[in-house]
Amino acid sequence: SRAMGGDAEVVIHAGYKALINSDPVVDVALEAARELVGPENVRLRDKPSLGVEDFSYFLDEAPGAFYHLGCANAEKGITSAGHTATFDIDESCLPLGVLLHARTALRLMERPHPANIPASPEPERKDII
Repeated sequence: SRAMGGDAEVVIHAGYKALINSDPVVDVALEAARELVGPENVRLRDKPSLGVEDFSYFLDEAPGAFYHLGCANAEKGITSAGHTATFDIDESCLPLGVLLHARTALRLMERPHPANIPASPEPERKDII
């Protein structure tokens, strides 16, 4: 801005933390999902999302895994992306979501020391001023 005779101040406020899943919990959730819907219906993202999600605050307190259940249904016209004015879900996916959560939790409870699953490491964070 000085090159054009102006002046500016940039203030950056800390926002949401990065959401980092706990690998051991992801492994258990993947196993449960593959059993419930078949491995051909479980997809992993090629690259991590750079979006933010408040679920990261839960992962500060305990190990966990964030995943997308998949609640669109093209046949019913339910195809809008999340966080849009036209977003909707096909509620028939909800029982599967409950079953997947319950199966994952039960599997984690079967482990000898489920409390020993390490929490997601906090990435090195530098505030830019």
